[in-house]
Formats: sequence, structure tokens, C-alpha cells
Amino acid sequence: MLDWKRLDDFYIDAFKELGNIGAGHAGSSLSELTGKDIKIAVPQVKILEIGDVGEEVGEDVIVAGNITSVKDDVGEINGYLYTFFPEEGALRIIDILMGMDMGTTEEIDEMGRSAISEVSNILASSFCDACADFLDIVLLPDPPLFCNDMSSALIDPILASVAEDEEVVVAFLTRFECEEFGFDCYLVFFPKSGGLEKLLGLLEEMHG
Repeated sequence: MLDWKRLDDFYIDAFKELGNIGAGHAGSSLSELTGKDIKIAVPQVKILEIGDVGEEVGEDVIVAGNITSVKDDVGEINGYLYTFFPEEGALRIIDILMGMDMGTTEEIDEMGRSAISEVSNILASSFCDACADFLDIVLLPDPPLFCNDMSSALIDPILASVAEDEEVVVAFLTRFECEEFGFDCYLVFFPKSGGLEKLLGLLEEMHG
């Protein structure tokens, strides 16, 4: 099993560059979708032990977003992408996409679920596109599962399914800013079956 403690600044910087490419893709797509100028901050990147994910996100926080299973085209890298927003940000996303004044949406209905899921899909696809640009691999997402619940209720089942395979996850935190509002977004990659070690090997091979 991978010794996660050896993940030094090289890997953090490489993941940050990967996240920056993904954020660029996402910002362009969201700007096109909304017709607004959406700026995205350079993501913060953290390599977290499995047991620390809930504490990092906040176990008592209500969030909304997608859980997407991903795998590469040769089956060596696979896992889950968890793309989500704290509830306040999710409500403002609905306002933006529905063309409403900020603060109008107070709960997530079926139309709101579709709006948040669409933005989450863009972010997951942008991460996959960044992997193609940065690592020259094809990462394929399965149809996502939309979730709106306490963060611990969403994270714990995934942790249970990957904990035997991996000790760490890769978390990207970035902030989206448009004229009316700013909101945070988490994108967490939960690798399975040696996927992180393979990913690190590609980072070394392509950018070492």
C-alpha cells in the first residue's frame, strides 16, 4: 500500500496544476452556460487521510452535488469523484442558472437539483479533461448520483467502500466568483485499488 507520508511538495504542486487546468475548463464552461463572467481561484489541494475527510469538509454541513464513479480506459485508475457545494452556495447556483435575483431560492426543488447537477457535471468533466491534458490519460465518468444531505451521510458510505484499498484522498477546494456572488466548491477524488499510486506514477513520468 502507498506510503502517503512521502507525498511531498512535488505532488502537491502537480495536483495544484491539475486542479488549475480543471478550474480553467470549468470556468469557461460555466461562463458559457450562464452568460456571466465567472472567475475561479487557483484551487487549494490537500492530501487527506481517509479518516480526516469528514473533519475537513465539516460533518454537520448540508451540501448538494454529485457523486460520480470514474475509471480510465485501461482500468488502472478508478474511484469516485465527489463534487459538491455547501447549501448556501448551491442555492445561489440555482439563482444564477435560473436567472433570478440572488437570494430568491430558499430550497432545492426538482429544477434546482437539475441545475446543481449540471454544474457538478461540468466540474467532474473538467477534472477528467484536465487529466487528459496534464497526464495524457482518458478518464471516463459514469452517470452521476445527485445528493443533498449532511456531508457525513454522503461521505461515509464512500469511505467504507474505498478504505480497504487506499489510505488517502485528494481534495481540491476552489472558489467561484461572479458579479453577484461567490461560492466555494469541493472536488474530492476517492481512489480505489491502487489508483492513487498509479496516478502519482504518471505525475512523475509526465512532469518529474
